[in-house]
Amino acid sequence: MNLVTGIPISLTLLFGLCSPLSAQWRPIQGTARTNFVILSVDGRYIYAGTQIGEMRRTSDNGQTWDVKNKGLPDSSIFITLYNEPGLLLLGTGRGAFRSTDNGDSWYAVGAEFAAGHVVHRFERLGSNLYMAADSGLAQSTDNGATWARSENGLLPVRSFQTVAKYGGKLLCAIRLHGIYASVDSGKAWSPYSDGMPPRTVYSIASGSDFVLASIVTGGAYRSQGTDANWINIADKFPQYVRYLSNFSVYQNSIVFAASDYGFLASYDSAQTWRLDNDGLNASRSVMVNDLYLYNGELFIATALDGCYRRPLSELLTPPSGVEDATAGAAATRLGQSIPNPTSGEVIIPYSLAASGHVTIALYNSLLQQVATVVDGEEPSGPHTARLDASALPPGAYYYRLHAGTVNLTRQMVIVR
Repeated sequence: MNLVTGIPISLTLLFGLCSPLSAQWRPIQGTARTNFVILSVDGRYIYAGTQIGEMRRTSDNGQTWDVKNKGLPDSSIFITLYNEPGLLLLGTGRGAFRSTDNGDSWYAVGAEFAAGHVVHRFERLGSNLYMAADSGLAQSTDNGATWARSENGLLPVRSFQTVAKYGGKLLCAIRLHGIYASVDSGKAWSPYSDGMPPRTVYSIASGSDFVLASIVTGGAYRSQGTDANWINIADKFPQYVRYLSNFSVYQNSIVFAASDYGFLASYDSAQTWRLDNDGLNASRSVMVNDLYLYNGELFIATALDGCYRRPLSELLTPPSGVEDATAGAAATRLGQSIPNPTSGEVIIPYSLAASGHVTIALYNSLLQQVATVVDGEEPSGPHTARLDASALPPGAYYYRLHAGTVNLTRQMVIVR
């Protein structure tokens, strides 16, 4: 609302007329207030599967959506969606399904192997596709049309949680028995879990010289080099993050992750992590269920809040509050509050291109000003401001910097 008269105004009118909002996630039209569990994108369509078993598809960036469930069982539980040109593979709670017409129709595959079972993951290594399911591990040599078991040398346990690749190795995870590796396309397997207690691994991703494994019960492990030497990295995650559902690795060292508290990014091969929920509806915990990187954009599916997209270029810039040595000093910047979310004192980093009067004000989700953080003359250069948020109600807040003709806005979350 208008901070003087109480007349309702929009966030755009409050912040957008002077300058655009800081880089942030943009909602995809037609997805608001819906729980999406899987997401994929190609050059023509965005595919998004809901918790209630609707496979939706759009060709116009969300202006219109069609439900594409022909051939799928009623009330399907969607688990995973694999996408490559001319081929979609869908893992559900009741088997595996294939489409070669962009989702217009689906038909069951691997019936003797996967029918009636939970299918967790698909992966390609060379010319072969692999499927991990509660019923076992299978291989296809004809782009998923037919499947055969690929479990030689593995434990007599049929419950496979995921399958992935690391260099020339194929990795699979067996429930409560850790990770196994194959160097001959699944003909033979050997343990690959040194340093990792018996755990159920949910998802695996790899860069050029490291592997990540998220754990069903929470946390994650990281292994460096060609041999398994797993180290628990749960203490590297931001506060409140417990569970990772999916990864995407870019240029072998930058890792993006979907988590139970939002979107995570690492710029150093998964050694340190930061939350980046700017633009998401953070009035509650923002659970990100899936993510997909395509053609210079990252897409995410959230619980209850729909789907979002963001240019990769925004995510490849140095983290907020960290000085970019290549950019020079002559820029006014507003960093992400630390920590975020917060329940007490928060630090706001910012940098001024020139000396002058600067204000930083805090607004709640109704756009009412609730605090003045900075109001005075400041010299050029880097600064930090402190805010005691312990007395503020939990929810999403916006803090806005005004310096000369520059206006910058970011979001913070207060929790209890």
